[in-house]
Amino acid sequence: MKGFRAYRGLSALVVAALLAIAATAHASDRKSERRALIIGDSQVYGAFGGAIHEDVRQQGYTVETHSVCSASSFTFLRHWETPCGYLVRRSRAEDKTPHIYHLSGTHKVPSINELMRQQPELVILVLGTNNGTAPKNARRFARLLVRRILATPSVKRVVWIGPPALRGPDYLARNINVALSTIDRASFIDSRPFNADKPLPRSHEHFGPRKARRWASWVWTRLQADLPNS
Repeated sequence: MKGFRAYRGLSALVVAALLAIAATAHASDRKSERRALIIGDSQVYGAFGGAIHEDVRQQGYTVETHSVCSASSFTFLRHWETPCGYLVRRSRAEDKTPHIYHLSGTHKVPSINELMRQQPELVILVLGTNNGTAPKNARRFARLLVRRILATPSVKRVVWIGPPALRGPDYLARNINVALSTIDRASFIDSRPFNADKPLPRSHEHFGPRKARRWASWVWTRLQADLPNS
């Protein structure tokens, strides 16, 4: 893949180095640069995440996407460790192809406080597949994460994209929506209507590339209304 760089078996120092680069890069024009941060689980790893990343970049943002395998809302509230891989995409507004960094295996995940050092204007969360269904915990961790993000003065908007419809009981979307409904500058996009007629099995919670891109297009028509004014 063009622009792909694979780092296998490296220590958590690599993650720290990537964050340090992101935090210091282009410091001279930071004030005029619109920055967006996309944080998600494995739903962001493939075609869906790539499409949303590119859609945001085309709006004039410098974009960084962090996709953490098996991540939940709680993952970024502390120094968590992913057992199955971590991917970072990075693009400046003028880049046609993202730089992609892939860390396979077990790695430490940066906390939300570390990620927010990039001073983004827009934060997009793609979480929920791994959150479980306990209403109390879903609301609690959603509020904690979003409030932690909004404590960063640069942030104008937080948009949470929920997972697609899954088979069986599913209270997550409703509870995250309730959690965010009382928080200013935060909104929730419920993805379940996209595939309500054909929910995904919980044993395989991902679309193939073609349908993942269709999901991204469906989300994007709704997400555009939540973008901050320039």
